Amino acid sequence: MKQELKLILIGSAMLAITPLANAAPGKPVTAAFNYDRTAPVKTTYRKAQKTARKACKINGRITAMQRMLERDCVQPMLEEFVLRTQSQDLITYHEARTGNTITANQFVAD
Repeated sequence: MKQELKLILIGSAMLAITPLANAAPGKPVTAAFNYDRTAPVKTTYRKAQKTARKACKINGRITAMQRMLERDCVQPMLEEFVLRTQSQDLITYHEARTGNTITANQFVAD
């Protein structure tokens, strides 16, 4: 049986200085993530990263502005997704890829 968890996250990136962002200046970016607990960790992470990049309007070449969006929009959204799945395997995979240790108290409760 396939178990799915749909997560809707709001990125708190400061988007006032970029015309590439999905949201209007000063507005949060939202994304809906589908999480399949039975899918491999690598696949789940790749799909979540793609969803976050799409929400933050990052695709194709990486320019200086896109690097900023990756740091300020995609990474926080991806970290929140990883934490909300409560999958230790996914948390470990994310930490290994980014080199950053993430903890649940980094984010404000709902």
